[in-house]
This record gives sequence, C-alpha cells and structure tokens, in this order.
Amino acid sequence: MKNKEEIVNVSRQLSKITERICDLAEEIDKLQPVNADLADTYEAFLIDEVTHVQISALELTRFVTGEENANVDESAFAEGELNSVVGEKEEGRSGSKGG
Repeated sequence: MKNKEEIVNVSRQLSKITERICDLAEEIDKLQPVNADLADTYEAFLIDEVTHVQISALELTRFVTGEENANVDESAFAEGELNSVVGEKEEGRSGSKGG
C-alpha cells in the first residue's frame, strides 16, 4: 500500500491527540468550579489540540488519497469560502446580476 507508514504514523498520532483532548475536557470540567482561570488556560490547550487533530486529519487524507498538494495552507476550506460576512448578501456569487 502506498504511504502505509505515513498513514499508520499519522493515525497513531491522531489517537494520542484525541486522548489528550479527552483528558483536557475532563480536567476543565473538574477545574471550572474551583479555579476558572486555570480552566481557561486548559481550554486554550484544548483548542490547540483540536487544531492539531484538524491538521493531522488533512495530512491523513492527503496520504490516503495520494494528493500531494491538497490544502497546502493547512486550511479545511477552499480559497474564498471564508470571505463573506454574516448577513452579507451574496450578490455576484450566484452568477446572476442584480437589478
């Protein structure tokens, strides 16, 4: 299988990262009533770990599909998908001209 070693390595890392996410979530739950500041710090760590999962999942997808240049900017979104503002009309995006 092509990229077998990479697929196995990334999958193992994903497993370890998700364990850390579970541990952090449990710790945040315990700390929240006792020490909110420390719980907030752990939440920042949790967000970092979620980011690592997303990046790793993209890498795993790249290895499984064999695509060399898939999302080289490590973004889960295609170019331009995050350019609109909430409540903004989508004129010009649908290809129709307003009038």
